[in-house]
Order: sequence, then C-alpha cells, then structure tokens
Amino acid sequence: MKFYTNTSLKIIITALLAVVLVAFGCQTGSTTQSSTTEEKKGMTENSSEEGKEATAGESEEANEAEGEGEGETDAEEAPVNVGNADMGDMDAIMIKCGGSAMSLANPLMDIANRLEAQNLMYDTEPFTDCSGIFHRVLDSIEKRCPDHLFPDPAQYRSSRGVGKWYDENNNYIVVRDPVAAASYIKPGAVMFYAGSSVDPKTIEKDALFKQGGIRHVGVVVDVKTDDEGVIQSYTLFHGRTTGKVAAKTSYHALKPSRSNYPPYGNGRDHWVGVASIASDKLMK
Repeated sequence: MKFYTNTSLKIIITALLAVVLVAFGCQTGSTTQSSTTEEKKGMTENSSEEGKEATAGESEEANEAEGEGEGETDAEEAPVNVGNADMGDMDAIMIKCGGSAMSLANPLMDIANRLEAQNLMYDTEPFTDCSGIFHRVLDSIEKRCPDHLFPDPAQYRSSRGVGKWYDENNNYIVVRDPVAAASYIKPGAVMFYAGSSVDPKTIEKDALFKQGGIRHVGVVVDVKTDDEGVIQSYTLFHGRTTGKVAAKTSYHALKPSRSNYPPYGNGRDHWVGVASIASDKLMK
C-alpha cells in the first residue's frame, strides 16, 4: 500500500478543487454568456420592430405640425361641436356612392365626430399624426363608397406623399392666392399647408412635395359664410400636433386673430394646395 504525505495530500486536494472550480466556472460563464446573448438578441429584435412601427406610424412628420397650434388661444383651438346638424343643403363636394351622387357634408362630419370621440393623441400609435388621421378618414370613406381611388399609405404615407398622389391623379390645385381660391373651401376639400417660411406665390409645385414643402394636411367638414356668401372661416378635421388629440378646429379664418397669420391658413402655416378627397372628382 502506498501512503501519501500531508504535503502530497494537500497538493492533490488543491489540484482537485481547482479542476472542480474551473469546470463549474466555465459552465456558469457559458450559461451567463448565452443568456446575455439571447437577451441582446431579443432587445435588438424588439428595438427593430419598434423602429419599424415608429417608421410606419410616421416617417417624416415628427415635427410636421409645428406652429399648427402655436399662438392660438384656447378658445380658438376648442373643437367645434356641431352635433347632428343637417348640412345636406350646404355646398359640398359630391361623389358617386352606390350608383347615386352623395354629398360628403354629413358623412364627413359623422366620420370626424366618430374619430374625435376616440381621443387619438398625436403620434402616440400608428396613424395618429396628421397624415395618419387623414388616412383613417379615407379608410372610412372607402368603406362607404369603395368605387374610388385613394392613396395607399404604404407608398404615400406623409402629407407630402398624399399631396403628390393627388397631383399624380390630376386632382391637386396649387393655391397662390388663398382669398382668390376661397371657392374651393367646402366639405370634402383636402387642405395642404406649408410652413411660414414658404412663399406660396413663388414656390414651385414640385417643391411642395419635397422636404421643406407641405407639412400638414386635413379635411374641411364645415364652412361659415357672411350674408354675401364670403367664407369667413372653415372647420378642419385633422391630427394636430404633439400633446393634442385629433379634432375639429375652426380658427382657419379669412381674417385670423393675429395679423401675421395668413388668410385661411393653419396658424402661421400657409394654405398652399387643395384637392377633392375623391380622386375621380376633380375640382377644376
């Protein structure tokens, strides 16, 4: 029988402990590393999906409505409650629906009231920015009257894209002089706006559909005229700006409350274009 000295035993025991610790240490390290890798992979995938959703919800319009509500008083920004008023006799855009002509006045007000009741806060979920709200309006109209063409949000997502689509379908009118173009303002008119730095009289039409051009869009649901039939203001349904819900606003006036605001504009933004909401019903 072979005997080991205390020193030998200590060396052997120390060696065995080292092997055991190394073995367990590698296994633990491998598990931790694998877990960390999976977590990073999951975080990356989630971030990627969130990024895609954010892009789908809004690609270029994070600040699109800048100035939309700036400068207006609370009274001017308050939504207009028109209830179930009969607006059938109002001058409005007519479209074919179910084989007959239909005024868009009442259907649009109904759509606006329904969407407004959902308290859709600006850009907090997909299609809640200004162009997203407009696409929601189009979707509702298409369900009622499917025999019309409308811009596909997958290709024409932003307000500039929407304007470009209407232009490609020969249904976009450049507004150089808002007062002279006032007759186009009626329920069913799609209104396009550019920033205060844009000169509507000189900007090229193609430039409106690029960065620095159109930055806001909405649809007219009501107008107010004086005794002579001159439009004094109109009610616009639109996704407004950060911190506000989509709503009807009525501060778009011939003579705005502030002298530096343009006529029939959106706050400081100029009205630079208009189209009929149904592509096959031209306003020209």
